[in-house]
Amino acid sequence: MTRSNDRHARPFGFAPFLAIALILLGPGCSTTPPTKAKPVVAAAEPPPKKPPPAADANRDCARLRELVSAEPILPGTPKLDQARIRILARAKAEPVIFVRPPLADPEAPQTARRLRASLARAPYPGEVLKLLLNSFRLRPDLGRDVILREGYLYAEAPEYAFALVDQLQLSHLFDAKTIWIQRGDRTYHAERLANGNYRYLDGPEKDKAARLFLFDRVGSEAPTPAIHIDLRSLRNELHFDSVKIERATPNHLLATFQYGPLRIPSVVRYRNGRAQLECEIVDEPAIHDLALLRDVAERRLKVASALRREMQNEIEEALPFDEPHREWGQQDGMLRQKWVSAYRMGETSFTMNGDEYPVFDAKGRPVVPQVCVDFLTDTLERASGKWWQPQGQPAGTTPGLIDFTRGHEGTLRQVPAFVELAKRNPEWFDVYETPERERIKFRRKDEFYGYLAAHPERFQAGDIVVIRGYTPFERSWEPKVMHYHSFFIYENDPVTGFPMALVGNPGHPTIRVWETEARRTPKRSIWYRLRPRFHWLETHLKLDPIPSEPAPLSVGPL
Repeated sequence: MTRSNDRHARPFGFAPFLAIALILLGPGCSTTPPTKAKPVVAAAEPPPKKPPPAADANRDCARLRELVSAEPILPGTPKLDQARIRILARAKAEPVIFVRPPLADPEAPQTARRLRASLARAPYPGEVLKLLLNSFRLRPDLGRDVILREGYLYAEAPEYAFALVDQLQLSHLFDAKTIWIQRGDRTYHAERLANGNYRYLDGPEKDKAARLFLFDRVGSEAPTPAIHIDLRSLRNELHFDSVKIERATPNHLLATFQYGPLRIPSVVRYRNGRAQLECEIVDEPAIHDLALLRDVAERRLKVASALRREMQNEIEEALPFDEPHREWGQQDGMLRQKWVSAYRMGETSFTMNGDEYPVFDAKGRPVVPQVCVDFLTDTLERASGKWWQPQGQPAGTTPGLIDFTRGHEGTLRQVPAFVELAKRNPEWFDVYETPERERIKFRRKDEFYGYLAAHPERFQAGDIVVIRGYTPFERSWEPKVMHYHSFFIYENDPVTGFPMALVGNPGHPTIRVWETEARRTPKRSIWYRLRPRFHWLETHLKLDPIPSEPAPLSVGPL
């Protein structure tokens, strides 16, 4: 018998014993005359259990899903959805979704309509766009008519998307004193400078050069209602892995969110680009699992945010790649040694091969040269608290809980040594070595991007990717050698989970897309994925509260 049934049965089981006691004790124990014992009444059936609150919520959500299913359906963007992975791999974009494709202005001048058609037909749209840019700079109104669709920088073809982000600037589209830029569910403002370029007036890059991402919406007049929906902010709140959109209506999305192995049917309300969870259907056996998965994802996000914080600092500081301006043979890695020596001696500059290099920048920050693996170790160490003291402070480093130089003086500055360190310390890193059949060269772009799309769980924000292969940099007389390179995964697409943004130091630290790597080194492929254990990082990094907004996709100099 359950505890609840015990509570219901107890009064009825005690009544006959009370009656018998009163009869036996008689008037000596009571001032009232004995009463005739009442017949024992059989215990009533306990009331039916009230459904748990989750059941009510699930029932209400199922009804809401039915109502949304009856609302007018919007077409979505099937063509964009089909090309989404290839576009995000090629062009830096805020990965929103659209309830319908934005439309080009049908009343634009005939010249603009013809140029628009030429771009659409061109097998190499970047070459056509390059020819038009001077005209757009003189006639930004023409640029807007040709390029923008309802104010959106929109493309459904990967090569055209790459050309837009790679070549187009705000000065090609506007000459107004101030403009607004809607990126996801956030709106920033920018002002025009004397040279025609724009700089941000607000936002995380205030006072820096304003730039365009794919799917941005821009304008100088009052905006019309948005037709895009930002899901990165919603993921920042719910911590899902990916989402399948089943239906879009004028105010709602029917969606199924994926959390690890769980699929959670949900209703999302949206307005002017911002999405909000309306309800979700979580079966009772999955309630605990969903809470656990969200908790783990939130902890991972805190760790990834701590690493991103230092990546962004290194981008802001524009730390140089460790390669001399004039190189005699192979001298990568030697600048840092000279920098350390000059720094410890209190000097403000040093020379190599006749060129002078600064020890500090104009703000007094250390200008520490990095090879690619230095960017990895520096980021981890900085996130734990360790970094070089600024100008004016005693020479040395601040203390941190991660210190790769301890016991490894200089030996970890090559990628193979760092990979071996990761293998020897499984409590620090999870190491995935790519099977030879999966080492797809970057030049086989569609196949390579398809591989990434098929395995998004292998490449998450904060992961380290190690690539290897021949490069086009060797001179004809030099022996062919396979070179390594390494970088972090910075961000994943909230819709597909695709690893859409990378960050490393190929010259200066930058956030970039896979296409950048594919064009630089088309013969390389992924050899390793190193995932820092978040249990290790939780106890070694300086963690901040989860940022209220998703990680910025642009930081530092243009």
